[in-house]
Amino acid sequence: MCYQHVASLIAESSVIHIADIATLGFLLDAMDPPSNASSSLCPNRLFSNAFSSIKSLDLSFRLPRQVYTAIEAQSTQPNSTCTPNQKPSPATTWISMWTDLAHLKHLQALKITLDHDSESSWSAINEQAILRSIHPLTTSPNPELHVTVHMPQVPKTHADPPAHNLPSSFSISRFTRQRFFTERRQDDSVGIVYEEDAYKSFQIPGENVTETVRAAELTMHIWFLGIDLDYLAVEEPSDGESEPELLAS
Repeated sequence: MCYQHVASLIAESSVIHIADIATLGFLLDAMDPPSNASSSLCPNRLFSNAFSSIKSLDLSFRLPRQVYTAIEAQSTQPNSTCTPNQKPSPATTWISMWTDLAHLKHLQALKITLDHDSESSWSAINEQAILRSIHPLTTSPNPELHVTVHMPQVPKTHADPPAHNLPSSFSISRFTRQRFFTERRQDDSVGIVYEEDAYKSFQIPGENVTETVRAAELTMHIWFLGIDLDYLAVEEPSDGESEPELLAS
């Protein structure tokens, strides 16, 4: 029992960081009572039992866009399940894990950091659907639980951002997406490149470096003006010498 006490003490006094949905799902599934006394002393059982005592949890997920799309689809069909022999998908685990987290009676602080790993802007993600999927956290019996959701910055627009209808125990903060990315060179070595967030708003911005830089600079200028890209068209002058004209559509 000494090992269990030490594990629980660490869980109660530390911030637990998890960056993998499958790992979190395993810990939540393993919290069920063991079938016998000896199994409670195995390493996996020690971790899962201690997990039920945590007070502060940080979740950081950088998921493929396809996973967010699947989460959006399953959030409208919450009763979708997998067969006993079928490994749950990341989206299935995502939908179910928030109810399980809400049952952690000692949890007081939950920080959720989200991003995706594609070249598109974060604005391509349906935030409403993602936040709706974590709504089961509002059923937590612990009145001291505070949830903070960190999401990437999105282009500033004149319109007010959509209301997320979250309780006062929830807060949303924004961060600047990463600027450094790995790049595999022609000699098969791997290097680090720096790219502004604006570059990542375009899947294929141009045929050469000049057009890429021009597209990024124009986008950052548009964001600075607070113009919504969804309602913007760019008209090139025929002579190619003057600056392009921005037309609201």
